[in-house]
Amino acid sequence: MSRRIIQLTQEETKPEIDNNNIIDQEINNENKELNIVPSAKLHGSNLKKIKSFKNMRRSYKLDNQQKIFITDVKQMLMHMDISLNIGNIELLIEICNIANQFFIYGETDDREKSKLEAIHELMLPYFINEKWLNIIMNSIQHKITKSNFLKRLYRRGKNFFF
Repeated sequence: MSRRIIQLTQEETKPEIDNNNIIDQEINNENKELNIVPSAKLHGSNLKKIKSFKNMRRSYKLDNQQKIFITDVKQMLMHMDISLNIGNIELLIEICNIANQFFIYGETDDREKSKLEAIHELMLPYFINEKWLNIIMNSIQHKITKSNFLKRLYRRGKNFFF
């Protein structure tokens, strides 16, 4: 994940001339806001033994994970016409499933909070208002595939080795 963060902060995309120019600028601004996670070791000593340092490092990782997810999904959604997909429940279900697969780091409460914030930010233009989005999300909870410990552990290992 750290390679991805550094890569996203150093990338600069060329703005397009058409309507996607505004979206590209928003994505670039979000990439610049990624926090650089400090190293856990300093001169051979493990700084993660300090509780406040460990919590700060964890919060940076969770924030960066959410920002990377929002950036990636916004790039995919910018090719979809909002007026044609207003109230598209299948799109919402797929975004929720992707979020469940993407958010693998952190505690359960932190992951759920990050997922909900990211989904609300991404899907709000496709629904009338936030209240309507919440009602739809509550009604489709049974259609969303849940993540479990083994799936997250597998993804963490895959990210670490590949």
